[in-house]
Amino acid sequence: MKNNSTHASKTVNVKRNFRYIEFWGRDPDLILHPKEDTNPHIDIYRFPPKKVNWFFQKAPVSNQYVYISAGMSDVDMPVKTVTDKTPSRVELTTFSREIYKNQSGDMDLTAWWLSFLAYLPFKEGSIFFSPGHTFTTKKHIIPNSKMTGFFFGVTPSVDLKQLCSASVNAKLVLHVVPISESERRLAEEKGSECLVDYFEEHNIEPIFDLKREPLI
Repeated sequence: MKNNSTHASKTVNVKRNFRYIEFWGRDPDLILHPKEDTNPHIDIYRFPPKKVNWFFQKAPVSNQYVYISAGMSDVDMPVKTVTDKTPSRVELTTFSREIYKNQSGDMDLTAWWLSFLAYLPFKEGSIFFSPGHTFTTKKHIIPNSKMTGFFFGVTPSVDLKQLCSASVNAKLVLHVVPISESERRLAEEKGSECLVDYFEEHNIEPIFDLKREPLI
């Protein structure tokens, strides 16, 4: 007898894979596929920069690497949310101009961190992510980086409704931006709107930049 749940999951994965490729306008050059048998199972896709032929097609965020989780939205985050702005089914994205590798060079650290964050609500049971939230790792994201945490916004530069549809189950797609401890404290003490104003005032782009210097 076939396991209907497993069959349905595979169907969703195939549909999401096709829709992601169609939405981002290119094939992924990496899919981080954890070996653990967990629910939900969450992959991380990396789409490389692509030279765009503007007369025929457009590829969103074509000049940067695009990372997106796949499967986080298949299950409600354990901490229930209560408004349209804080849905319990989300996926995560981040954009980057470069690939950060571990010391041995065999791991994409951006993909690793996005995977870590995507699984965190399900492993901890007391954490959920929503626009304006921050998270601290209490350590440097990579050696010599001033970034020690993350800010969660809404994925920019895309049609969010279409991206949610591409994910199959997501009601919102959150965007992950590395931040410093001083920036996290600004959001904690004065509100996430002040942190967003700080980003805009100093032209800090919403990308996965581990080399930038905090200005506060």
